[in-house]
Amino acid sequence: MEIREAAQRIFRVRGLVVLAFLVAGLAAGYGVHRELETTTYTASARLVMSGSVPQDSGWAAALAGTVEGIATSPDRISAALAQAGVTRDIVKFTKGVDTQSLSDSSVLELSVTDTNARVATSVANTLATGAVATLNAEQNEPSDQLLGQLDGQITSVTATIDGINARLAEMQPSAPEVPTLVAQRADLTQQLTALITKHADIQQQMVQSVGASVISAAGTPLLPNPSRLPLDLILGGLAGLILGVALAVLLETLRPTLVGRDAIEQALGAPVLGILPVTATASAEVLALNARLRQAAERARTATVVLWNGDDDLSDVALRLQSAKAAGSRSAARPTFTVRAAIPGEVIHPRSGLVVVVPPRVPLHRIEEAEELCTGEGLFPLGAILRPRRRWRRESRRKEVKLEVAKKPQLQVEESGEPASAALVS
Repeated sequence: MEIREAAQRIFRVRGLVVLAFLVAGLAAGYGVHRELETTTYTASARLVMSGSVPQDSGWAAALAGTVEGIATSPDRISAALAQAGVTRDIVKFTKGVDTQSLSDSSVLELSVTDTNARVATSVANTLATGAVATLNAEQNEPSDQLLGQLDGQITSVTATIDGINARLAEMQPSAPEVPTLVAQRADLTQQLTALITKHADIQQQMVQSVGASVISAAGTPLLPNPSRLPLDLILGGLAGLILGVALAVLLETLRPTLVGRDAIEQALGAPVLGILPVTATASAEVLALNARLRQAAERARTATVVLWNGDDDLSDVALRLQSAKAAGSRSAARPTFTVRAAIPGEVIHPRSGLVVVVPPRVPLHRIEEAEELCTGEGLFPLGAILRPRRRWRRESRRKEVKLEVAKKPQLQVEESGEPASAALVS
C-alpha cells in the first residue's frame, strides 16, 4: 500500500475520528490548564559573588548552586515569609526559588515566584540579603579566627611586659636581676610590635577584599508570568492527534476501505466504467455510461446487466441507464440490452453481468461480497460505476432498505436457459 493511499484511508475515510480526537486533546489540554495553572509573578534580585571570576560554566553553576543551597534552607524561607507577613507551604514555595549564573560570570540572579507580586519581591530581597551576609561571613571566617589568635597573643605578651615592669619598679637599679629583666622586656616588646603589625595588616586586607553584595534589588513585577496555555494546547492536541491516527489505523486494519478508482479496480479485478451524474439532466454523461455498459456486456456476451450495491435500491439508477438511447441507435442486428437493479425476491439469469454501484470510498468487504456473488452464482463481473456520496439520506428509506436485505443476498437462478427477470432474493 502506497503512502498516498494510506494517508487517504486514514485522513479522508477516518478523518472524523482523527478530528474528534484532536478536538478532545485540545479540550483536555485547556482543561488541564484551567485546573492546574494559576497566575504567578516572578521577582528577581542580582548579586555578585566574592572571589575570582569563574573560569567555565561548571564553576559558575557551582556558585549558583551554593547560593541556591543557602537561600532555600527551610529556616531562611520561613523567616523571609514571616517578614513578608504571609504563610505558605514551605515545600511548594521552595520550588519557586531559583538561582542561575549570568553568562558564566560571578553575577547571579535569584528569582522567587509566587501568586502575589509583593510577596515575591519581599522574599527575593530578604533571601538575597541573607545569602550575601552568609557568604561574606564564610569568607571572613579564616581572617576572624587569625585575628582572634593574634589578639590572644598580644594580650599575653602585653601582660608579660606589664609583669616585668612591675618587678623592675620594685627593685633597686643596682640589683643583679635588672639587666636580665630589661633584656626580656626588650624582646617581648619586639614580639608585641610584630603581632600588632600583623593584626593591622590582616584588618587592612579584610577592608580591601571584595565581598559578595546585592547589585540590584528585586523590583515589584507589573506583569504576570507568561501563560502555559499554548504549550498545554500543543501537547494536548499532539496527544489527541496521535491517538486519533492510531485508532484510524486500527479501524482501517480491521475494516479496510478502498479510496479512488485505482483501488476499486484493483480489488474488483474489473474496470471502473464511469461516474454516474448526480443530476438527471446530465443526459450526455448518462448516454456515455450506457455505451460503456453496452460494450462491457458485449465483451462478456450477455444482454442483461444487473446493478448491485448491497444496501440501496438502485431501480432509479437502472431506469436512467436503460432509458438513455442515442438518436438513430436502433438496429435490427444489435441485440437487446437490458439494465436492471438487484431487487430482493426476483430471479436472475445466470449469464447476466454484475455491475457494482459504489461511492469513491467503499468498504473492502462490499467488493468482496460482489466477488463472492459472482463466483457463487455464475455472474460476469463487468465492472463498477462510481456514484457520488449522498451526504444527506432519508433515514426512513435507509432503514427500509436495510430491513429488506438484512440477510446476506443470494442469487436465484432460473432453470430455463432464458432470463425471466434480473434480481436478487434475500
